[in-house]
Amino acid sequence: MGIILLNLDGRVSMTNGAFIRIAEIRNEDGIAGKRLDELDSRIVRTLLDIPQGESRVIRQDGSRLYRGYHLQFLQEGFHRHFYLVETLTDELRTAEKEAYEKVIRMISHEVNNTMGSVLTVLETLAEDTAGDPDLNETIESCRERCAGMCGFIDSFAELARIPDPVLRQVDMNAEITGMLPFLRLMATDSCVITFNNENRPLPEIEKERMYVNADMPLLQQAIVNIVKNAVESISGNGNRDGVIHIATENENGSVTLTICNNGAEISEETASRLFSPFFSTKHSGRGLGLTVVSEVLRRHGCSFSLRTGQDSLTRFTIRFPGQREVKRRPAENAGKKRACKNTEL
Repeated sequence: MGIILLNLDGRVSMTNGAFIRIAEIRNEDGIAGKRLDELDSRIVRTLLDIPQGESRVIRQDGSRLYRGYHLQFLQEGFHRHFYLVETLTDELRTAEKEAYEKVIRMISHEVNNTMGSVLTVLETLAEDTAGDPDLNETIESCRERCAGMCGFIDSFAELARIPDPVLRQVDMNAEITGMLPFLRLMATDSCVITFNNENRPLPEIEKERMYVNADMPLLQQAIVNIVKNAVESISGNGNRDGVIHIATENENGSVTLTICNNGAEISEETASRLFSPFFSTKHSGRGLGLTVVSEVLRRHGCSFSLRTGQDSLTRFTIRFPGQREVKRRPAENAGKKRACKNTEL
C-alpha cells in the first residue's frame, strides 16, 4: 500500500516506496517539500479530487486498478492530511465482470424473447395485409428495427462469450507481418500503416524473433480493433497525413507491442475512463470495442495502456508477460533483440 503524508502547509512530508512506484514518480528525492499539484503524476492529480474522508477507485491505464483514500489524523491539536493508495485485487475485477455479464445475459434473454414475439405478429400482419403497399412498408420498417435491436443486444452478448485463450508460442513479428495486408484495407486514403520490420532482410528479422504465448485468433481481434480505432481517430481529426506505426520490442524476454497514431489526442480525464466497461467517446458508440480488447489482453496476462504523449502521438502499448528465453542457434543469439523504439511520426 502506498502512503504520502503532508505537513501542516499541505506539502509532502513523507512517502514510501510503494507510493513512488504506483504514482510513477521518477525523481523520488525531489518530492519532499512540494505541494501535490507540483508532482507530475496522474495518480496524484486524481487523489487531489478526492474529498477528505472519502475514497475513490482509480483506473491507471487499462490494466491497473487502485483505490485512493484521503484521510487525516490529529497531531498536537492540528489535522495532518495523508493519502493511501491500495491495489485492488483480481477478485474485485472478477466481481465487476461477473456483474455486467449477468446483466447482459438477462437483457439479452428478455429482449430476444420479446422481439421474437413481435416479429411473429409482424409476419402475420404482413400476410394479412399483402394488398396494402403503405401498410406493408410500415411493417417492413418495424421488422428491420426489430432485427436491428436483436443485433444490438447480440453484440453485447458476445462480450459475455469471450473464451479463455488457448496459448501457444508465436512470433509476434511474423504474426503482425501476416496481418498487414488486412489492416491496410481498413486504412483511408489519408492514412498509412507502417511496421518496424518491413523491408528488412529476412535473416535480420529471423534474428529478432519476438516470441510470446498467445491465442492469435483472440489477439488478432484485439489488434484489429485497436487499429480500427486509430484509423477513426485520424479520420475524425481531419488529418490528411495520418500515420499508424506498429512496433515491437524485446527487453530481456518480455515483448512489447506498440500501435502509435497521430490522430486526435486523448485527454487525461478520458484516458482514465477508457477501459471502464461500456465507456465510449463516440456519439453513437456502445463502448464494446475497448471492453473486448481489455478483456482479451487481461486473459493473456498483459499489462496495457492507451495515452497521448507530450509529442502529441497516441500510443496503445501492450506488454506481454516475460517468458524463458527460447533456445536458438548461436547465430540467432548475436546482437540485441530489439526491433525499434517507438518511431516518431
